[in-house]
Amino acid sequence: NYKDYIEAVRPPAALAVFSLSPLRGHALMVMEQRLVHVIIDLMFGGNGLLQSSPSKRDFTGIETRMIGKITKNAVEDLENAWKKVSTLQARYERLETHPKFTNIVPEEEVVVATTFDVVINRMTTTLSVCIPYLMLDPIRAKLEGSYALEDNQVNQLNVSRLSENLLQTRMELCVQLGESRIALRKFLKLQVGDNLLLDQDQEGALKVKVGNVLKFRGFQGAYKGKNALKITELIKPKDRFTDALENSSEPSSSE
Repeated sequence: NYKDYIEAVRPPAALAVFSLSPLRGHALMVMEQRLVHVIIDLMFGGNGLLQSSPSKRDFTGIETRMIGKITKNAVEDLENAWKKVSTLQARYERLETHPKFTNIVPEEEVVVATTFDVVINRMTTTLSVCIPYLMLDPIRAKLEGSYALEDNQVNQLNVSRLSENLLQTRMELCVQLGESRIALRKFLKLQVGDNLLLDQDQEGALKVKVGNVLKFRGFQGAYKGKNALKITELIKPKDRFTDALENSSEPSSSE
């Protein structure tokens, strides 16, 4: 509700009261004190870097006039933000520096509040917009339709990005030289230099797996002075499924 929102605002702050004609009522744009000081410093030729946190004093007369111009321009820019939903005329009404003087709606009134992080010279400050829920009621249907269209566009974009990221994913291919089943007694007695007889024929194609799933078959060789494998067969999905079933029915074995 509005009480929760306004109690979170720490004075002094720039609280711009504005209207969105033809909607009835008033809304609020809030700039925290640090953001105000950074913007004013930049407007007067400074670098916008605050050496320390600003003191909790009231804004001076000059600062208040500058803040009024800044917030007026910011409020008027909201018209462009609403164009996709409805044609609204944003009108700056007045500026307050203390939350208790705004009272755009009763404290129990439900509001829609959005907070934005504003980063200037690596310093993060906040700007927020608070609009009474009842004020938006005449265009609620348009808002819901706009969000549905926007969600669909966002989903398509996410799918595209996900596909692109998946294509860049590094995968580990494992070439299986063969398998051998031995008793646990023999396994416990294995020493360096012992030989294991594998079930793979010396001239047969080796299995290539990705994530323990058979994908290819090929023959071992050498390329540019390194061990290599020449792919000779692509395993179809049906064959991979059959191979997985066969592997799941066999007892565990050492490779």
